[in-house]
Amino acid sequence: KCGLEEWVLADAIHLFWDEYLETELPAGDIVQYAQGARFALSRETIRTRSKAFYAKLLEALSADTDPCANYIMEWAWYYVFAPAVQATPCKLSQDIIDSTQTGSVRSLADGGVSGVTSTSTTTAAPTPAPAPAPVIVRTKVTKVKSSASLEVEDPVATCQNQAFIDAFCSALEGVLDVRPDCTCEVPTRRLDASGRSLAGSVDMLYTVTIEEEVDESGEPVDSSSTGAALVTSVQTKIAAAASQPSTLTTALTAALSEAAVEMTVTVASVAAAETTEETVTMTQTVTSST
Repeated sequence: KCGLEEWVLADAIHLFWDEYLETELPAGDIVQYAQGARFALSRETIRTRSKAFYAKLLEALSADTDPCANYIMEWAWYYVFAPAVQATPCKLSQDIIDSTQTGSVRSLADGGVSGVTSTSTTTAAPTPAPAPAPVIVRTKVTKVKSSASLEVEDPVATCQNQAFIDAFCSALEGVLDVRPDCTCEVPTRRLDASGRSLAGSVDMLYTVTIEEEVDESGEPVDSSSTGAALVTSVQTKIAAAASQPSTLTTALTAALSEAAVEMTVTVASVAAAETTEETVTMTQTVTSST
């Protein structure tokens, strides 16, 4: 597809990696990927890379109707998000590592392969390697949910204003030190302490999702994982905002000003956090070619 001879493909991958991925090649130059580039990941993980990083990749992939980089990207997608994930998605057995050729394969001027003479020889076909055992990957997904009641002039217009919703998320990110997913709802009927209807109010619902790989017992695979600490931190900061909603009002006012959204908003209350946990199990098969 790339119009490259086999002996220069390794060089092309190394050049692409250095130019566009801005991360080290995995150990032993063994790249793991999902066939067909099928995967899913969180908004927070996507945002670990800058907009300029994605713009540069897009430019490389837009150079032609069927660019060579398109095929290299199928192998590289996992490593695009390497700053936010483990170095390798699956553990590799020593047999796989030993049987995989490491290092660059460099082309010679006469079209040969480095370390191979021009003499043609015939060898018996290698014995097929046994199919690798499936690898079970367990991901613990923790969601911390809460909501805030806001006093606004026009509830319907407020919830239809995406710039406002984005500003609210930015304000919460400053308070919680992690960006949540936010939605806006107009309550059907809201009463104040005296029982009167509050027409100018909206509910901002938000969720912080924290993922980490765990073993069979539910313990983090990575001993340096900060997932549990992050959950506790978010819960504590939501509790602090609930006891003093004016803190979130101040942060929201600043975020609206920065986004050039002219709106007067007061955070009337912040609900207590609700936390749920779920372990998602996936079975993967690692394949290699020698």
